[in-house]
Amino acid sequence: MRSTPSTDQGWYRFLSRWYATWVIGVLWLLFSAPVVTVFAATAAASAAAHRLRQEDRAPSVADFARYCHRYFRPATGSGCVLLGIGCLIAADLYVGSHAHGPVAVVAICGTGPLAVCLVTVVAIHHAALVTSGSSTAMRALKTSYLTASRRPLTAVTAAAVAFAAVFVALNAPLVLQPVVGMTGLGAAFVGIDMVTERALAATRSTTPTRK
Repeated sequence: MRSTPSTDQGWYRFLSRWYATWVIGVLWLLFSAPVVTVFAATAAASAAAHRLRQEDRAPSVADFARYCHRYFRPATGSGCVLLGIGCLIAADLYVGSHAHGPVAVVAICGTGPLAVCLVTVVAIHHAALVTSGSSTAMRALKTSYLTASRRPLTAVTAAAVAFAAVFVALNAPLVLQPVVGMTGLGAAFVGIDMVTERALAATRSTTPTRK
């Protein structure tokens, strides 16, 4: 059976997309290695995924480095704020789990919903930062919070995609981790960018304009 040109084109598109998502995962891992650049690398991966969806092109190392430089300050600033809030929530939950009586109930019931809210905001934060074009950390936090609160299903979907990617990356066989794990991470950035962009567009369309 001969392959038609359309079939060959479809296979080429599939392989190019797979390669691009794999490259995004690999570059995120490399640029996150210094640890202090993990937030900037995450924003850069979101920017690369956004560009992949628009131009269907794999990012180069120079592109990724430029994205890291562009988003370093807003991504690091807002990421540190979210990390600090997460540490406070984790400490409160730890105290509540080791306490007894009303103290434990108040601590767990009070911080549990906050922890869920924080996870959803974190899941879409860097994609919202890139898609909305926010230039400051506080504007990025505001955009991600408003998107998560107005479109909770989008935020939950993004969080589920992120957890699924981490699960696949950690549970893939050791021999396949360089391929399966990195592809899963790259695909997660693409999926989160897609749902976040749609949520931002829907939020803007339903927001009344000021006269």
